[in-house]
Amino acid sequence: MNRIRALSKAIDEGRVIELPPSDKAEALRLLSACLANTPAIPNGFGLLEGVLRREAQSLTYLSYGVASPHARADHQTGELACAIGWSPSGIEYGNSDGWSVHLLFMYYVPASAQHEYLAELSKLARAIEADKAKHELVNLDDLEGVIERLRRWSDGEQEEEDASRQAPVSVLSGLLLPDIIEMIEEGRLNDLRVFLAAQPAPEIAELIATVRDQDRCLLFRMLPRRLAQEVFSLLDFPAQELLLSNM
Repeated sequence: MNRIRALSKAIDEGRVIELPPSDKAEALRLLSACLANTPAIPNGFGLLEGVLRREAQSLTYLSYGVASPHARADHQTGELACAIGWSPSGIEYGNSDGWSVHLLFMYYVPASAQHEYLAELSKLARAIEADKAKHELVNLDDLEGVIERLRRWSDGEQEEEDASRQAPVSVLSGLLLPDIIEMIEEGRLNDLRVFLAAQPAPEIAELIATVRDQDRCLLFRMLPRRLAQEVFSLLDFPAQELLLSNM
């Protein structure tokens, strides 16, 4: 079964907490304190500071009242780690779709696990989109119900397959774009190639349409031939023309 690994481990190890009524800053502080207790977080690492720094760069809102704040670390070794916060009353997160955030997936992302984080977040977004009751997340009653829903997202292979055809790729590409640009600038192309090869073609097409002009050819050249053909067919004509002229 193709589980969402760090999410599954957070559930199994009891890192799913109920957040009291609070604003965004307080919710992030409480969730950081929960995640900081895991062995994966190095001593002295400023987890909350890293999360707030990432939030200042781009809003980590997925959709349907779900957000994924995270902190990046320069450590070349280490394990991807996650903690989940549930807010029954909802948190004003700064997103523009009118939803209050009720679920926060906080990740610690060492440099060695960056492509793993990108893949996990993609799976999570597709699993949420495939959930027929995703519009009812605001109505979750208790922590046990939350954990049951999280397990379905984490373990559901069929949900994941269905979601690959339905996921809101523009939302996901907007969330992952800063990470992808950073991987390009740091020359971490093998990690990026592994991540791209595992994504659905519509998602990659959206990413290629979103990145800077100078990076489009680079992303496209990383794709296996069959996937590249499918991605190219999904691009609109101006994007196809621009890609061909630059190649």
